Amino acid sequence: ALFRGIDRFKFRGIVRPGASLLLEVTLTSIKGVAGRGDARASIDGKVVASGELVFALVERGTL
Repeated sequence: ALFRGIDRFKFRGIVRPGASLLLEVTLTSIKGVAGRGDARASIDGKVVASGELVFALVERGTL
């Protein structure tokens, strides 16, 4: 999958260098080779950003 973009993202906290950021994405739709997912970024269980990520599916070796 290739990253294509970010939609409606809200940043709710500061992420400092060296912090371990956990990014969780739930697939919400896929049409053809394009997909979207609801994303949530957290540090130590506290949500610091959330929104929607957009991606495209490609076959291995096509890039």
